[in-house]
Parts: sequence; structure tokens; C-alpha cells
Amino acid sequence: MVKRKRSNRDRAISPVVGTILMVAIAILLASALYVMVVTMSGTPPQRTQKFITFYQERFEGKLRVIYAGGGGLQWSNLIVSPITVEKNDTNKDGYINAGEYLCNCTGKTVTVTWEPTNTLLGTWDFT
Repeated sequence: MVKRKRSNRDRAISPVVGTILMVAIAILLASALYVMVVTMSGTPPQRTQKFITFYQERFEGKLRVIYAGGGGLQWSNLIVSPITVEKNDTNKDGYINAGEYLCNCTGKTVTVTWEPTNTLLGTWDFT
């Protein structure tokens, strides 16, 4: 049997490098799995924010709805003060639609609050 002399070219660089590569691959796989699980469980879908935009018609004593976003907004959910201000639901359907208005505002400071969340929508001065 002929003995062959081994040179450094025939040997691996180091077993440590192989170990480091294996650990790196394990970390990459674990992080990919984590991202996948978090994405799948995620947060529940966000609902469209509901809001109302008013336009003050100072000389006519009206506070006109120019946008009612999100749909399903009811006049009964608005707290309007002072109570002498009237809600004009032109469709008589109970829902707030663009073009409808609050009237009898002349000489008053009108405050509108969204009751379900107790959010102040605005204050308008008609004095």
C-alpha cells in the first residue's frame, strides 16, 4: 500500500465554518416561520372610520352635512346642543346623508357630538 501525503489543499477549511453555516440556516428558517405565523394570525381587519363633515351656512342659520362617510350614520347618534337646533332629515329615513342639515342655529353656538364614542365633531358660532 502506498502512503499518500496529505496536503492542506485536501482538507476542509474548518469544521467551525460548517457549524456556523448550519446555525445561520436554522436562524433563517426560524425567522421565516415566525413571520409567516404572525402574518397569518395578524390583527382583525380594520373597519372603515365613520365621520361627518359639516359646512356652516352662517346667514341662513344652517349647519349643512357635506359628507357622511362610512355609511349607516344615524341622526339619533348625534347629540346637538342647544336642544332648540332642529335636525332636518329630508329623506325621513333616520340616516345622515349629504345635503341634510341642522337648522334654527341663528344666534346660537352649536355643538355637535357623536354619541357612541362621545367624540366632539365640532362647535360653530352663529352669534
